[in-house]
Amino acid sequence: MERKQMRRLLLRWGRTEQTCAERSEQIRQLEELLKQSRAAGSKALGEGEKAERWARLAGEYSQNIERLTRECEEELRFAREMDGLLGGLEPLDRRLLELRYRKGLSWIQVARSVHYSVDRTKHKDAELADRLARDLGTGI
Repeated sequence: MERKQMRRLLLRWGRTEQTCAERSEQIRQLEELLKQSRAAGSKALGEGEKAERWARLAGEYSQNIERLTRECEEELRFAREMDGLLGGLEPLDRRLLELRYRKGLSWIQVARSVHYSVDRTKHKDAELADRLARDLGTGI
């Protein structure tokens, strides 16, 4: 694995909370639509084709809810795996990655927080991405 790929994984790891919050909101909206479509379908029971359309729509909403739920569960599993990988880092190194990828801070903000220069912060980020890519590639 290359540094660039590792950074993409770190960005994904950093966005897990936001991604799952967005999925949860989508699920909430779909559940409301599902409830409404079931109610409309019940009212249209004697109307054949109309009732079938509402039932089909309710099925699509249910499938989308299941898909979004699976996606969020997958992201959470991925985040736990990344947490395990990052658990082997020194606390300051992990903090640097959390500030950059989870909090989305600028290089200047990260550098101030870890008491490095901006150049040293960027260099350390590259070193860590290389190390994690190597560790991930060897199954560690």
